[in-house]
Amino acid sequence: MTPLFLLVSILLSFSCKCQGDLIGDVCPNTRNPSLCNQTLRADIRSPTASIRGLGEIILENAQASTQATLDVAKAINNKKDNIVGEADICIKTCNDAIHNLNGCLPLPKARDRESVSALKAKVTTALTDVSTCDEEFGAREPPQLKKASSKAKDFISMLLVFADRL
Repeated sequence: MTPLFLLVSILLSFSCKCQGDLIGDVCPNTRNPSLCNQTLRADIRSPTASIRGLGEIILENAQASTQATLDVAKAINNKKDNIVGEADICIKTCNDAIHNLNGCLPLPKARDRESVSALKAKVTTALTDVSTCDEEFGAREPPQLKKASSKAKDFISMLLVFADRL
């Protein structure tokens, strides 16, 4: 009984180590390794996920954080102060980013070169869209919007790192 327990324990430790290495291999190459690591290790799907599965988890977080950026921009726009024009552009570009990220949903599952190229193009465009929001405000960007867009850009840029591994 003890040798069987030992064998199972060793096999499980190798299994966990390999999956940990997958996260550990990819996250250091991202713009925010800490956020990547924290996000993936907190998700219950990660221990059994392939690189595509981890990419899908990051995609979900990119969509959610971009939606959060959009929500902040809408709240700023509702205040009707002197940054309404910038907020309008930010709302439009965040909507565009969400549209591009939604278009990524089927792409990580595909294994062909064209799908990976399309994924990278959509992710790059989404990153540009969120960055445009920041650029519109410049130094006048409200802190809550800057924080939200920074997180969105972190997750979106993580997608590019994952796409490179497909």
